[in-house]
Amino acid sequence: MRLYIDIDDTLIKSQYRECGVCGRRSYLEATPIQEEIDLVNKAYAKGFTIILFTGRGWDCFEITKKQVNDFGIKHHSLVMGKPDGIYIDKTNANTTLKGII
Repeated sequence: MRLYIDIDDTLIKSQYRECGVCGRRSYLEATPIQEEIDLVNKAYAKGFTIILFTGRGWDCFEITKKQVNDFGIKHHSLVMGKPDGIYIDKTNANTTLKGII
């Protein structure tokens, strides 16, 4: 089964500030939400396909990839934009990893 999991405010808590380069939100200051990351890694170990997605623009791809790797979030792919599938994010209160795993 594929799980599409949002990053911001689901797995990573970001301090948003305007980026001096692109004028968009800056995601440079971020901390992991470890309890949720542990659940993602557990799902990965159980054989779920983990697809991380974000509404961040492509100009934030490198910092996003670095954060995901630095925080030890196991995944199969990282998608910029929200694809079709099961959404697990801050806006979907009815779907959580605890209810699936």
